[in-house]
Amino acid sequence: MADVDPYAVLGLAPGVLTDAEIKKAYRKKALVLHPDKRKDSEREVAQREFDALQKAYDILLDPQARKALEDLAKARAATQARFDAQDAKRRKMREDLERRERAAERGKTEEEEARERLQAELTRLRRDFASRKRAYDGEVRPGGDGSVSGPGAAERRDENSASPAQTTRRGEDEKNKSASVVPEHLYRTVKVSWRKDVSHYPVAKLRELFSRQGDVVEDVVIREGKKKKGSALVVFADVAAAKRAAANVNGDRENPLVTLRAAVPPTGEESAKNAASGSAGSPRAARVSPAPAAGSGGNVSNRDYESVVLDRMRRAQEKAKLIAAMEAEDAETDGRATNAD
Repeated sequence: MADVDPYAVLGLAPGVLTDAEIKKAYRKKALVLHPDKRKDSEREVAQREFDALQKAYDILLDPQARKALEDLAKARAATQARFDAQDAKRRKMREDLERRERAAERGKTEEEEARERLQAELTRLRRDFASRKRAYDGEVRPGGDGSVSGPGAAERRDENSASPAQTTRRGEDEKNKSASVVPEHLYRTVKVSWRKDVSHYPVAKLRELFSRQGDVVEDVVIREGKKKKGSALVVFADVAAAKRAAANVNGDRENPLVTLRAAVPPTGEESAKNAASGSAGSPRAARVSPAPAAGSGGNVSNRDYESVVLDRMRRAQEKAKLIAAMEAEDAETDGRATNAD
């Protein structure tokens, strides 16, 4: 009877039931299951069913037996809950295991791909190294006498076998080359400076001072920025005039001008320049106009305009460079004066 649910036998739902409800359900079932109401062939089955109905009625109608039945039902529910929880736990463990297996399989695939990429990079590096080695072997092949062959070998042999005298001459040639790139008008330029706190030299006054000897002053550029020291660039028509201006004493007695040539031609070249300027008769001698430049269509005016524009642009650039050099020189001079103080 422990496996039989009395509520089910009486057709009742578990819960709070009164004795009248239990008796009513019992009478209704007894009218159907009583052996006297069944056929003779069903009497044995009817008797077992009626006995079960009687036991269910007795259990539900007795308070202690009914409480024991309810306790059994609660115990069965708790056991079933534990089984369900265990099933859920086992199901979660199984899912976790499957997930880890999939992740391990995926990680194995990624590792294989990374290994393949590394192998490809190693192959590429070996191929590049072999190419560079072949190129190096083709360029430098030591001979039995220690000589070197391949592209550029002759130049390297010349450099390695050069004597100290040849190396010195090569350095002088390089120095002459660097000197040859100095713009011509810098040889005709003089840097002048004066004390601004004593007096000032505007452009007109500088032009007048340096034109007294008959020299032609092409341009005067005043530099600004110093509080006590003024400076300017004076560009003459020829080198001889610049040389005379740098050698003479110029300016007012109370505030004389300090003169310095912006650039000095290499040895021998200055004499040639002076001779060329002297052959012209005077510093103001007219200059011979060159032939029309290519691209001017034979038109002298077009040629002159293009030449003037290009010359102005070149001179502006050179002036800016010279001014920057003078500023650096002034800064160095001021620094030494400060340290001396």
